Amino acid sequence: MLISYEEGIININNFECIEINGYKYYYSGIIWMRGKKAGKETVEHLSKIYEVQNKIPFIEIFGSFCLVILHPNGRIVLFTDNSNMRTFYIGKKLIGTNYLEVIKEKTKVDFNLDALCEFFTLGDTYFGKTLLNDIRLTESTKYYICDDGGLLIKDKGIGDIDEDTSIKDVNEFFKEMAYSLSDLKVTMSLTGGYDSRLIFACINDYLTVKPFISGDNEKHKDIIYSQKVAEAVGRKIEILRIKKPEISDDFILSLFYFSQGIVPFLKDGFVRMNSFIIDRSNKGYECYITGDGGDVHKDWDWTLDLPFYNRKSTNIPRYYDHRIQNTSNVIPFGDSLESLHKQLREKMINEFSKFSKAINTQSYDSFGFNIYGDENKIDYGTLSDIIPSYAPLWELELVRYSYHLPRRKRFFNFSMREITTKASKKIARVPTFYGTTASSETPYLIRDTFMQIVEYFKRACRMLGRKFLNKNLFVENKETWSIENDLRKLSITTEAIEYCIEKGFIKKGTLQEDLSFELLGRIIHVYLLAIYIEDNLLFKGPKRKYKLSRMNKLNENSKPYEISYKK
Repeated sequence: MLISYEEGIININNFECIEINGYKYYYSGIIWMRGKKAGKETVEHLSKIYEVQNKIPFIEIFGSFCLVILHPNGRIVLFTDNSNMRTFYIGKKLIGTNYLEVIKEKTKVDFNLDALCEFFTLGDTYFGKTLLNDIRLTESTKYYICDDGGLLIKDKGIGDIDEDTSIKDVNEFFKEMAYSLSDLKVTMSLTGGYDSRLIFACINDYLTVKPFISGDNEKHKDIIYSQKVAEAVGRKIEILRIKKPEISDDFILSLFYFSQGIVPFLKDGFVRMNSFIIDRSNKGYECYITGDGGDVHKDWDWTLDLPFYNRKSTNIPRYYDHRIQNTSNVIPFGDSLESLHKQLREKMINEFSKFSKAINTQSYDSFGFNIYGDENKIDYGTLSDIIPSYAPLWELELVRYSYHLPRRKRFFNFSMREITTKASKKIARVPTFYGTTASSETPYLIRDTFMQIVEYFKRACRMLGRKFLNKNLFVENKETWSIENDLRKLSITTEAIEYCIEKGFIKKGTLQEDLSFELLGRIIHVYLLAIYIEDNLLFKGPKRKYKLSRMNKLNENSKPYEISYKK
């Protein structure tokens, strides 16, 4: 979807449309309300409420979606879900769901240097920013009105995560969700942990869903234990054994388009995801469910303060050092970014403080939902261009449910254990890749106590390993391969480094071997975004050695590369 403030709707790519009494309702993704089937039935029900009451019951709408209402008089109202799973990109003249379309309003390369510093240092941009000036993300708590050539921003009135929730029984909520999705062909990622297992247990009896897992590392615990979970209820999980693709300049460009130029894409995990999401789409699935969001239902982020989960103050500097900037990579910044990098930690801590709550663990929940929400909505928006993607554990109402639980219910993942066990004792009793089960039954709780202590010890080691050794200790990759060595041999890599040195982003004299794989990927990302604007749009900047005829060709045939795999 692309909308001009002056001209109205320009295109409706990947949106469905229902016209009712002169109003046109354009929707994309998974949208549902209690007692209604997802998609058309929900939107028709919503239209009746809107036309009678002239307001939208935002808090009653669930899912991962974008919705646009075109009024008979040309006024446009648009909004996303309440749960940071989708976004529009707001420019000065355009607003849309594809970042590469919105930046077509740009007439020059105009990087947001604060965002660029965050991206190089932390791997993402924060607080609604994107890498380019004057283009931001929409907020899940707001709705937007295009009228008279301008954009008005209004508050939905849904509040923050500390508001009361409408959910009294989580298992019943998933039963309602399963009914709403029951007309769709649904697939889901099932891993060896707690999060996706909870969802699978809760919907397995009410919804036909095809579980799968991807990766070619047969010894990975995720792959081993996800099979055991499925087998516990007589199901078979599909394993997509992703092979390493052939790495070329064209392949990198295809990933760039798949990422819409905004998702950090030069990672082995992203390459694997590119493959499985296309596979799911090619097999006709209409909804992809993930277990993302589980951290805000456990004590994952709380363990920084273990066992003091009810403190009246939040140590934000420590949270930032161990959860945000949690590696000790030395980045050779150039003159354009060096001073900003020195101020970054203080700026970020000040911004985080705006999301603090009354006690430390409530603050950590707020940080997890609100601040990481930007990364989440970008990721799911990109995936949903291929297949509508949905993370139910990110639902605002579910997050509120867990936010208000007694602190002891989150410790030892006890609340999640109760929900999973109530849904399926067989599924709950299967060990997770941590060694513990997901059961709340007393014999299993006793059994799991020692294993949980070991897991807390491993978490502490991983945190220290990332901070001081730049290593993820006790962590296996689902891939037995990496694209790093191939990436370092490409001409596009050399040109990207030269570009960032020329612009003062990276220090003069920096060599490729001075750069980590992660930083190198970010440098190439920035370079591709710059030359996309320079060579494809109106700006006539200095031509680069790398000609973009192939980028133009891929833009016309924008389907990403399909990576082979073995069943």
